[in-house]
Amino acid sequence: MSIRILLTLVLLIFVGSASALNLTAEGYGADREAAKREALAALSESLQVEVKSESKVLKSTRHDMKASNEVHTLSELPLLGVDYTFFNQANEMYCRAYFDVAKAKHLYTQKLKIMASAFSKMKAEYKSVKPSEEYQFLGQMLAKHEQFEKYHLVARFIGLERVPELSMSASEIKGRMLTIESSVPDLNLAAALLTKNLPDEPYYVYAVQQQGSQEVTELGRLLRDKVMARVKTFDDSRKAALILKGHYEIHRDGISVTYRVIDDFGETHATRVAKLAKSAYEHLDYKSKSIDFNKLLHEGYVVSNKFHTEIITNQGKSDLLFTDGETVELYVRLNQPGYFYIVAHNTTDGRSYIMDLNEVPGDRRFIQYVNADQANRWISLGAFEVGEPYGVENLQLIASNKDFVGQLPGNYFDNQAELYFLREGSVKSAMLRTRGLKRKKSKKQQALTSEATLTITTMEK
Repeated sequence: MSIRILLTLVLLIFVGSASALNLTAEGYGADREAAKREALAALSESLQVEVKSESKVLKSTRHDMKASNEVHTLSELPLLGVDYTFFNQANEMYCRAYFDVAKAKHLYTQKLKIMASAFSKMKAEYKSVKPSEEYQFLGQMLAKHEQFEKYHLVARFIGLERVPELSMSASEIKGRMLTIESSVPDLNLAAALLTKNLPDEPYYVYAVQQQGSQEVTELGRLLRDKVMARVKTFDDSRKAALILKGHYEIHRDGISVTYRVIDDFGETHATRVAKLAKSAYEHLDYKSKSIDFNKLLHEGYVVSNKFHTEIITNQGKSDLLFTDGETVELYVRLNQPGYFYIVAHNTTDGRSYIMDLNEVPGDRRFIQYVNADQANRWISLGAFEVGEPYGVENLQLIASNKDFVGQLPGNYFDNQAELYFLREGSVKSAMLRTRGLKRKKSKKQQALTSEATLTITTMEK
């Protein structure tokens, strides 16, 4: 299972303190490669936490040993200049990854120069491309452009000021691709265009989401099904070396859809775009109902590299769509010992509840502790079967190195739903109330807090 988010590339970021930043992360696995992959993915996630902080634009926990083999992670940002240390520990491999910024600066400078030069050659070749090959060639250019931007983002963040720029924007390339192919009148033709000349490999296909949203709409679900019918697929992301994922943007005269082929290391191999005519979606639900809440939840959370937490599912942590009867398994990872609890905000019925994680009385039922042996390991919170009511579930995980007892949000038990609902009047106020919980700082020891978020859409088959 992969943490498969393609980070929205933010070009205007603050780099004042980044030049002094050196990150470390740990990972465990059955062998050196598995442990290295886990450590690298954790390091990439840790860097994303730093980027976000600088660029302001259910029942059981006895599965932590098997979870490290069940979770399949992905490095979302390209990291150069990483040093690794390995050793065996209790019949498994441990890896410590260290990102040295001073060492990395030279590597990113060289890498970006090479990528910029290769892109310039492609741009020159584009002038002589045959009309019948133009769309595919532009797709290759767009994939190279997007991969360049990932390196460019990290380079800017670590303090490189003189970095190469590409002479053609991604929006210009995408615009030319959209003018070549006419707006498609139905989703079958759109799927054909989005899968045209893709590598003949099996994929795990995610549903596209509206730009800026974590919610899957009816349009996203149907288009995913149409795309799946045209490529070889896996029904489990943990089996796939390549994934197809993307987003769509709503315009006055239609909807533009982008799908990308991405590998385990976050590398973009191919990009396809299509323009939907209104006839393709006018009878479908295509607008996110909770885009403002999603933005507030996922972009406004507390970030900390020193004390960091993650929450994912057995199929990743973005573009999540599960249908009736499917099983969702939740995993949590903290990079050091600490406490956490989870609040779920259902934007479909407008209610929030705190998840009971232990079969014990009182507030302890909501709080889980991660000890030193469990730190940097995936801990399973159990499997849940999807059923009614369907909708959008937004999970907000709050973690601290200090105990939460006595500081949890007010709640009450609903006998019919068998859930502990929060007393706040709306999901927005409940989310802000949860986020606003602050421990008093001790002069002797400052409390560290962190937060992670996850959005899951469930639908009837």
